Amino acid sequence: QTCALPILLEQAMIEVARTHPRQVEVVTLHCVAGIPMERVADMLAISPATAARDLAAGRDRLARRLKSLRD
Repeated sequence: QTCALPILLEQAMIEVARTHPRQVEVVTLHCVAGIPMERVADMLAISPATAARDLAAGRDRLARRLKSLRD
């Protein structure tokens, strides 16, 4: 089951990106690529506050979707 986790995470990211693409992009840039949030905000031409909100919401959406895929 642990081996399937990366595949399920990718599936969750694809599904969430259909309706919330910027949130998934923020999560990917910050959590996967390790880019600092200030730089992520600059790259996406959004405020740091918006980037922080997108990160929190994106993480939450991905966690919920991943949980539903694992159940």
